[in-house]
Amino acid sequence: GQHCVGRDPLLLELLREAEQARNGSPRRLLLVGPAGVGKTRVLDELEARLRLRGARVVRVGFLPGTSEVEFSGLTDVVRALAALPGSLGVSEQSARRLLAIVPELAERFPGASRAGALVDGGIRGLPEAVDDLLAAVAEDRPVVLMLDNMDFADLSTLRVFASTILRPGSRLLAIGTSRRGMSPMLSAGSTQVMEVLPLSEADIRGMLRAVA
Repeated sequence: GQHCVGRDPLLLELLREAEQARNGSPRRLLLVGPAGVGKTRVLDELEARLRLRGARVVRVGFLPGTSEVEFSGLTDVVRALAALPGSLGVSEQSARRLLAIVPELAERFPGASRAGALVDGGIRGLPEAVDDLLAAVAEDRPVVLMLDNMDFADLSTLRVFASTILRPGSRLLAIGTSRRGMSPMLSAGSTQVMEVLPLSEADIRGMLRAVA
């Protein structure tokens, strides 16, 4: 019920990127701006518009309290993605690796074994497994993965995201938000950074009129 003002140009650009993803060109986007500038509000509006267009939206917000818990952010993402219908299309090897950090998914992937899933500190193999999961859920219907407040993600999660490469042809839009502009998504080299600027005086007046 809130009126979103001053963000139409940015939202139109984001919707164009989502359309590219829907056509089989996966995209990585990062919204950068100081705390309180409205990054989360932009995600709210974008999520509503994309759901109306038939996209599946998976949204995970990172919290300061979990930044020191290994794989806490990744488990939230994997848990949310695994709930989508297409997740059953992952390979057995990928399922084993995912079960190692989210063991409750054993009912979802009954044929997978947890044995030997993680090596080298739990990093090797996980990016490929996450990539396999992303491709599986986005195969038959566009998927938008929203990662809010990536500054608070734990280091292990950041390393996995840094090594994950979106497969060509997957209909996936991955979009994150960050205050400092420091994100593992940038390591992929194909991330488009969009700055969220403070509202102008005219926009603030328009927002106040809408609220009133």
